[in-house]
Amino acid sequence: MRVILLILFLLALPVVNAQGIGVSPAVLEFDLLEGEEAQRQITIYGNANEEFVAESSADFVTITPGIGEVKREKKLMVTANAKKPGLYNGHITIQFNGNGGGMRLNTGAVVKVLMNVREKENENYNQTSVLKGMSITSGIVLVGLAGYFAWKNQPGT
Repeated sequence: MRVILLILFLLALPVVNAQGIGVSPAVLEFDLLEGEEAQRQITIYGNANEEFVAESSADFVTITPGIGEVKREKKLMVTANAKKPGLYNGHITIQFNGNGGGMRLNTGAVVKVLMNVREKENENYNQTSVLKGMSITSGIVLVGLAGYFAWKNQPGT
């Protein structure tokens, strides 16, 4: 009798639908020269048809697409623009609006964004440095050869 009551009780319980979401990777890192642009990919996962909105807290990052629907997984392209040298950080917030049935939940995930922008090297400066280095090296070699020949041509040697 107890078993029958337990089975009836379990059948009377409402069905629970859970929302499962995820984002990978958790951190995006960019190492760029001033004026460069780079792209990285993030993947968002959902166990049902989930609507999402992706927004960036940083003005140096854009996300494509910024809004859409996830059916199991969706790839987003993140583009970073390096304007001035320095260290930058921000985050991308991905908000999910649960459509999996049952109770509607708004959940989210965050991806940290780090960017290091290095100053562009001056090409003329590099060429000048190479020429200076070659000139100094040639001068040292010539002084060494002159000293050797002077020593070798001394009387009595």
